[in-house]
Amino acid sequence: MIDATPTTPHFSERGIRSRFRRDVRAMVGLIGVCLLVLIGVCGPLLANRQPILCRYDGSWHLPAIVDVIHKLPFSARVVSKSRPFRYPQFDAKRDLPADAFALWPPIRYGPRETSASILEGPTGSHLLGTDDVGRDVAARLIHATSASIGAGLGAMLLAALIGIPLGGLAGYRGGKTDILVSRLIELFTCFPVFFLILAVMAWLGPGTGIAGLAVVIGLVRWTAVARYTRGEFLHLRAEDYVLAARTQGAGLARILFVHLLPNAMGPVLVALAFGVANVILIEAGLSWLGFGVQQPDPSWGNMLRTGYAHLEAAPHLIFASCAAIFLAVLSCNLTADGLRNALSPKLR
Repeated sequence: MIDATPTTPHFSERGIRSRFRRDVRAMVGLIGVCLLVLIGVCGPLLANRQPILCRYDGSWHLPAIVDVIHKLPFSARVVSKSRPFRYPQFDAKRDLPADAFALWPPIRYGPRETSASILEGPTGSHLLGTDDVGRDVAARLIHATSASIGAGLGAMLLAALIGIPLGGLAGYRGGKTDILVSRLIELFTCFPVFFLILAVMAWLGPGTGIAGLAVVIGLVRWTAVARYTRGEFLHLRAEDYVLAARTQGAGLARILFVHLLPNAMGPVLVALAFGVANVILIEAGLSWLGFGVQQPDPSWGNMLRTGYAHLEAAPHLIFASCAAIFLAVLSCNLTADGLRNALSPKLR
């Protein structure tokens, strides 16, 4: 019986890992991406107006940890915050007894919490200063990470779900299927991506939210993933293990996703990594223009807009958001560039 498993893989997984680890810039980028994801997920543990752990009225409470859990979809229906921390009128910093045990986050401010200090520069209580309504810039910067990283990962996940099947089908089948998918890709790429997204967001209105924003960007950004997948499948469909799988009667889905896709994922992963950086820039641009994340919810884009509006009176507002966008995009690009070098045929 003919074995459909490839005896000579398209790339060596061990060699890729070894080359990627030796690339200092790629490792720095990967560490930066991991830190951004960690900050985005654990933001309520870093900046919150409620404690991580405290004892109140004879019971132990975990309000900030519950806020982290609530970042998962539909988790609020399963895990609810205990009383009285679920009530907005309860101020833990004011209402907790002075002798009660409380483990506080490093920054004791929420992203929407206002104060009397308006447009204040960096101080001991506000590490990065305050904005035009007295909100802590550091707290908003931390919580805005989840919006930008969430939009990038969510949009490219949707782009992968659309682009990989369409590109793989076009590359493997060829003929009329390839022509149809190629014309569809050309139809989407003939429009400027940012202005197409901007037009859709203007039509949907400003209340779309970060999930809707990720869906809109993903529905437009799938073309690059489809092109790379199509090219790899065109190259791999004549390999011996694919012919063996056909001989054994393997179905279309098995050939595409079991035999071809694992060996074609290298360039696709590079496209996805570069795509995350582009989506972060797109989300910041849309929020700057008022079509992305809306106030009072934090986003690097709307924070940048606030800083630009008060550039002379409070220049500290613009530096934090600019640095966050720059470091996030740089980390994603360094990771993608290192992955591309590790997958380069010249290095095999």
